[in-house]
Amino acid sequence: MPLPTSVKSRRTAILIAAGAPAFSAAVELFQLTDVPARLAAVFPASRLVLGTTFAVPDRVA
Repeated sequence: MPLPTSVKSRRTAILIAAGAPAFSAAVELFQLTDVPARLAAVFPASRLVLGTTFAVPDRVA
């Protein structure tokens, strides 16, 4: 039985709301390695997504 549209959209919104902080935390922890800086040297546009340095205030924001 298909779900009503309102239930589908609510479920999607919840998944996005849970996924965004998880993605942010993963990027911040990834910045603790030197991989993002190396990627930025080869692909400068990756700096916009991954950044290059870890900063504790970024976790609060």
